[in-house]
Amino acid sequence: MPALLGRMKSARLCLCANALYWRDKVTQAKNQPGVGNNPGKVVAELTFGFWVELLKSSNHIPLWMARNLRSAFPNAPGLNRRMIYSRLKAIQLLRNRISHHEPFLIMNLFLLRQIAYTTG
Repeated sequence: MPALLGRMKSARLCLCANALYWRDKVTQAKNQPGVGNNPGKVVAELTFGFWVELLKSSNHIPLWMARNLRSAFPNAPGLNRRMIYSRLKAIQLLRNRISHHEPFLIMNLFLLRQIAYTTG
């Protein structure tokens, strides 16, 4: 993901509908004490939801065409952007339910299987 952060500075980010929002979030993360321009620390400061949103279909052409998806997810060679997004979204839903102290065992069985498959 740190490599992706560098790409986000490129002109391609301007093609995205939420470019200003993402730029502001990255700037806020960089401005956190002790973060500076260290890509690993900037990535850690950004929310999980931020990364899930980057994989939405509206960002497919500006961010994920060509080799960007493979370089961001080198250990997922058989997965496309849609599959990665749906799995991360399922993990995010489970994470949010747990953090809000909501029952999660009644979640859709398909989603729970998807989470288990994704996390190994």
